Order: sequence, then C-alpha cells, then structure tokens
Amino acid sequence: MFEIDVDGFRRIFARHGDKMYERAAAEIIGNAWDSGATEVEIALTDADDGTTVLTVLDNGTGFSDITQAYTLFGRSTSAANPEKRGRFCLGDKIAAVAFTNMHIKSGDKWVEFSDGKRTGGEHYPPFIGTCVEATMPTGLASEAVKRVIAMLIPPPGIRTFVGADVIEPPTKIGRQKAFLETVMMSDNGILKTDWRTTEVVIYRPKPGERACIYEMGIPVLATDDTFSVDVQQKIPMNAERDNVDFYFRMSIRAVALNCGWASMTPEEACEGWVNDALASNIVSKDAVNGVLTLRFGALRVREDATDPEATKKAMSMGYTVVPNSTFSTNAWSQIIQHDGLRRAGEVMPTLRSFGAGGTPIIVLPDSEWTDGMRQFASIARTVAEVIIGVPNLKVVMTNDPAWTRGLLAYGKGEALHVNALKLGEEWFAHGFTRDQRVALIHELAHEAAADHLSAAFHHELCRIGAELSIMAEQGEFS
Repeated sequence: MFEIDVDGFRRIFARHGDKMYERAAAEIIGNAWDSGATEVEIALTDADDGTTVLTVLDNGTGFSDITQAYTLFGRSTSAANPEKRGRFCLGDKIAAVAFTNMHIKSGDKWVEFSDGKRTGGEHYPPFIGTCVEATMPTGLASEAVKRVIAMLIPPPGIRTFVGADVIEPPTKIGRQKAFLETVMMSDNGILKTDWRTTEVVIYRPKPGERACIYEMGIPVLATDDTFSVDVQQKIPMNAERDNVDFYFRMSIRAVALNCGWASMTPEEACEGWVNDALASNIVSKDAVNGVLTLRFGALRVREDATDPEATKKAMSMGYTVVPNSTFSTNAWSQIIQHDGLRRAGEVMPTLRSFGAGGTPIIVLPDSEWTDGMRQFASIARTVAEVIIGVPNLKVVMTNDPAWTRGLLAYGKGEALHVNALKLGEEWFAHGFTRDQRVALIHELAHEAAADHLSAAFHHELCRIGAELSIMAEQGEFS
C-alpha cells in the first residue's frame, strides 16, 4: 500500500548530525537490555577500509518476529510496558538507515540492510540471543557511538562488556521513588501518557562527562546539571527524543537535589537547575535547608519590603540578605513551607511602640507627674523647638504595663511618649542626665528619618548631639 523512501527517512534523522548515530547505537543496545539477557557484549572495531563496525551481542530471547526490525509503525512488543525502552517501533529502523550496513542475526532468522535494500533468510543452527553488526564511517559517526557507549549505565543484573571490560556505572548518589509522567501503549494501540510511581537513581557523572537524563540506563538528553538522573521507566519525550517537558525536568531535578544536596559544593548549590528543583512540590525540607545553607550560610534572612530597617539591621549583624528576586514564586512557596528563609522583620523586627490600629495607651495624668517628669518634659519641648523646629511638642507620660518594649517613642508629627512606668520616678529625679540626653537625641532624630540604619538618621543623631552640647555649654539646662 505504501512505499518508504529510505533516503528521505534518513534525511529526517540526519538533520541531527552525529546525534543520529548516538541514537541509533542507543536503540540497538537498549533492545539488547530489553531482551531478557543477562549478558550483553559491545565491540567497536575499526576496519582498514575507513569504516567502523559496532557489534552488540546478547544472550536474551531474541526477536519473536524479526520482521519487526523493518516494519514501520508496527505494534512494538515493549510499547505497552513502561519499564521497556521501545515505544514508537522505530529503533531498528533508525539504525538501519543511519548505518551504511546493518546485519541482524536472531534465533533461526537473519536480515541485512545495505544500500537501501533488505535481504534475509534462515539461519541454522539457531542463534542464541541476538547479534547486531552495524557499519558506519570512521570519524564523526564512530566517535558519536563511542560517546554513547562511554555513558551507558547498565541495568542491575545485566553484565555489559565493552571488549573484555565490564562497564562500571558512575558513582551512585542515591535513589528515590517519584510519581512521574510516562508513556505507554493503550489496548487499542494508541500511545498515551500516564502517571505512575517509579524509581529514580541519581549519579555523579564520571570526570570529564556531562550530566545526562537517562531512560533506564540509556542517555537521552545531556544537561548542565550537577547530577545525572536515571529514570526507571519510559520518559515522555517527542519522537525525535531531544526534549522533555519542563515540569517533568523540574520533578527529576527535585529528586536529584533531595538525594545529592549533601555532596554538593557551595558553587554547585548556586547552579541554575537548583532553583528549578526548589520550585517542585516534591523537594524535601532537608534539601531546601541544606542547599540554602550552602549558598547563603546559616545566618540568612529574606529581604523584607515591609520592614526595610530590619533588612539593614540583618546585614549589619552579618546575615546574608536574600533578595526577593532570587527565586520564583513557586520556589519561595517551598522555601517558606520548609522554613528555609524567614523575612528579616520576623527574625529581628524593628521596634515599633505605637502604630495604626494599636491598643490605646494608658496615660499618666499630669496631676500625677513628679517634678522631675515636668522638668524633663519642659527640656524636651525646648530642645524640639530650637533644634528640630517643632514648637509646642506634646509630651505624654504613660503608665501602661502593656508597653514592654522601649523607653521613649517619637515619630514625625507625633507626641513624644515616655514610658514612665518602666523608667520609674528615679530616672527623672537627677536633672537632665546623660541617659536622658541619649534617649532624647535618639527619639528626636526620628523627625528626620524613621529608619535607624539610614544615613539620614545617623546624620541627624550627630547634628542633634552637637546642637545639644552647644545649648548645654550656654547654660540652657542649668
């Protein structure tokens, strides 16, 4: 009914350059691992004619139907199983068009693809397992295949050799089960997405290797992350296998962070993928707090737009202040949920004795003031008028047990509140003392600036102190 233009089929995949050979080799090796084999042998041999031959030999069950090697869009025997690597029934076909020659021997059948033609027949005695021999030009193609072989992570229970050497996996960091999207074939032959719990294994790449997303040991997508992630089920990818969904990537990055944060350096903790991992709802509390400590240290707070003074105070006390723009909304949600970063105002709130909507203060009636209180109020009014230009400053003595923080309170355009109950009568009984001057200078400086750590407040403290000393020298407080 249909005819397939082999050259056209080759061009579709050839636009990926040498990655076509990477994928073709990976498909052949993945088929060997899926065959029920306990041993797989891989060899890459350079010939004298400028070609290289890839040989993959397994002791599995072999092809149940060797026509699957060349039937496009047939029903793959592994498509319905999310723990098998095949899905589009394209693997052998891609290899057949990628390589200049490919010979498959399995059971009592053989088939060969060469120069766009297919031949085949029977093989006696029957072959145990499957042997695939694929020929390619030596150079870019063979180097691409070498890269794939070097990055393989053989499944447990399947000894995989390259020549006489057993492939050793990279350093395993950890493993975690995760509920992830996958793809499988429905009963009516339609490929569909599904969600299931699977195991995800985290590795640190070998020296000189780039991190990668793996599908059951087969490298499918290189990343710039710290760790390689091996998902033990089919990964939802497009037919060309060159991309994964953003949320899938975010989830597996969270697993990588959960498993690997304790082995990371501060520099690795600052890498971009970490922020994606922090935004996932499966990131753990230990991972959140661990990576934040690596990045910002144990003394850390979040920038607090509602309390700028607390933010400045935290910086002055050696805290790392993390700007709000550092993380996404989803990442902040997880950080807050796991108590990874608190706002500066929560850690060291700015002292505010009075505010809108507060409980009315209990005032000490003027008739109950001591002579010392009256003297202090009179000096405060004089200083306010002369130095900060506020005539008729209202002074309020309070007698409120609820006012536990602070001794005096003043803000621009407000009354000067004096915590008479906390200070006690003795504080007022010895004239305009050093302590009174310090307290008054501090409060009146708020006429110019509310922020204790601002340059304006600092300048006003100095100015009022200088003016007050001049008034004292002139006998104003005698």
